[in-house]
Amino acid sequence: MDQVQANIEMQNRVDNSVLQLKQQHSNLEEKLDYWIMAVETAAVGFSVQQTAGKEWHCRTLWLGFAVITWGIGFFTGYWRQRALISNVIANYDAVKNIDPRGLRLGSTLLTDSPQFRGKADSLARRHICLFMIGAVLFLIWHVLEMCNYVPPVKPPVVP
Repeated sequence: MDQVQANIEMQNRVDNSVLQLKQQHSNLEEKLDYWIMAVETAAVGFSVQQTAGKEWHCRTLWLGFAVITWGIGFFTGYWRQRALISNVIANYDAVKNIDPRGLRLGSTLLTDSPQFRGKADSLARRHICLFMIGAVLFLIWHVLEMCNYVPPVKPPVVP
């Protein structure tokens, strides 16, 4: 009997460790999403500030595409966070239906379902890709602006 009890205790410790690792992973993913969303928002604001009151040129399209890409990326991150929050609510509802003796009365938890992980992972990949594409488009615009920059000509000094 003691061996059975020791095995149950060991399994509970392993389950708690796995649960803690999943929680840490979830926290890091959430922080990354919010960080990228904040950088995208700041990049859009910076782009608007840099182009305010300037003439329109064809090379400005690169910056426009970057801003659009960051905007779509921001909403992709938002949709991912909404999916994660919906999953937490669904898991909470499932946990409410568990009998104190450990008998499951309702649905199962959704966190590890392949359908949910696939959707969340797909949104995460899109979010990061859109952020990077926007950064590359911004760099192209910046290089074009630097190549087009003509420093003001100083008049010659007359003795």
